[in-house]
Order: sequence, then structure tokens, then C-alpha cells
Amino acid sequence: MDLVFHETHGHLDLLLEKLELIPQRNMDFEVLSQTGDLDSIYQKLDELVANHALFIQPTVSTDNFVFNYKLFHSKDIIKVLIGSHPEIVDKDFNIRTYLKEQGEVVAQLLNNPDWRSKVIGVGECGLDYYYTQDTSIKKKQWKLFESQIKLALDNDLPIVIHCRDAFDDLFSILDQYPEMHSRFDVHCFTGDRDIARKVLEYDGFFGIGGIATFANGESLRDAIEYIPQNKLLVETDLPFLSPVPHRGKTCLPEYINDVAQKIADIKGIELKEMWTQLRLNVSSLYTDL
Repeated sequence: MDLVFHETHGHLDLLLEKLELIPQRNMDFEVLSQTGDLDSIYQKLDELVANHALFIQPTVSTDNFVFNYKLFHSKDIIKVLIGSHPEIVDKDFNIRTYLKEQGEVVAQLLNNPDWRSKVIGVGECGLDYYYTQDTSIKKKQWKLFESQIKLALDNDLPIVIHCRDAFDDLFSILDQYPEMHSRFDVHCFTGDRDIARKVLEYDGFFGIGGIATFANGESLRDAIEYIPQNKLLVETDLPFLSPVPHRGKTCLPEYINDVAQKIADIKGIELKEMWTQLRLNVSSLYTDL
């Protein structure tokens, strides 16, 4: 069966780093051009995404916006998100300084005449309370996330949301931005049916990854059964979260088919039909594709 994959969230920069093809993802691309073997990097990239028609590469801070844009610029199937991850926030994080820097970096991308063909959304961004209950850090995360929403609205882009142990606050923020409803993807969704029901009230999409295949993913599989097919997206979040039967290994792009197969099994449909639906869903969220 001839299948074409559509990956909606994977960190190829981290995978290349893990494979020791690039020394660090936040380095200057010009330095990499002078010191690295770009031919080997791009040859490996072509091998990794050979079965893909689309691969969406997120970013996590201004440190790697431009690097990722330049690294993947020549690869048409690889699209880039620009976004600031909540875990960059700590007690010393100066949000005013950071947002000033972000504005400068985004302007650099916007001044490139073909930026829009490569940068298709804002992400990953959001809230993560898993490691902290510090009120000051939560407030900074909230402000940072709102800045990402405004960046998306200003540029008519969808957002990709990272949310862990923070859904109540996420919904409070979404209440304030009705223009963003239907234009977001909750990446690496691990919520139960009740949380899924609430996300659907905002007409959001659900990024489903390898956790759906885990033995302890029963509540997620129940949520997937409930979620309409036209609201599902498939991802790996590579190089993390390898699906069964690859759990414990570095996650590779080809493993996305194991995730799609699990979703198809839950929905009771053929794998090829699942991929057809997933492709339509990607086009529905990312309308410029």
C-alpha cells in the first residue's frame, strides 16, 4: 500500500543533533555552513522524510527561529512554526526583554520576501505547570502565551499549543481570544474525554502522538474514540515519545505510521482512509498549504 505521511509536529533539529549531524540546534546557521557537512545533513534529511508530503517543524524560542528557518529553507516539504515554549520561563526570565528580542527576530523573518511560504504557524507555545507551582512563573507563562496568540493574530496564522497540567488556565485564555477559536492545535494531546469535549467547544484540533499506543494511554484512546475524525492530527514529537513497538528508541519520522495505525484501529477504519482524512485535517487548520 502506497502511503504518504503528513507529520504535524516533530523536532528535526533535535533529531539531527541526536544523530550527531549538527552540534547544537541553536547555533548560527552561517557557522554551520562553514564548519558542518551540509551535503550529509541534507542527504540524511531526504532519507528521513522520504515518505512524507509534509513535515511541520516547531521552534521553542527566539534562539532557534532563524536557525530552523535557514536550515530547512531549501526543503519544500518541511514547514516551520515560530513559537516560544512555556518551559523557557524561570524566575529570572525577563519577559519584556525577551519579547523585544522576539519582535526583532520575527521582523527579520518578515522582511524575507518568501517567509510566508515556509513559516505557517506559531508554536509551540502555551502553558506547562508540570514542574512548577510557582505563581510568578505561571503568570510569566500566561503573558508569554498571550504574546504568541497576538503574534498569530497579527500575522493571520494558526497556533500550536503545548498544554500540560494547565487546561483550566488554557481555557480561560481562549475565552479572551475568540478569533483564535478553530485555529489551534493542542499538540501532544493527552487529555481524557472531558477535556476533549471542552477543546471541541472552541473548535480546536488535537495532535495525537505515540502516547496513544502506550499501555497507560487508555484514557487518551477513549478520548480519540470520542473526537470527530475531522479534528484529529497525527504527530510524533520526535525524537521523543516513540510509539509502540519502538518505545525506548529514538523516535524516527517513519514511526508516524504506527501512530496513524493506532488512530485508525480506534476509529475502526482502514489506514489509507485514515491518512486521507488526516491530510484533509491538516489543510483545514493550515489554510495556506
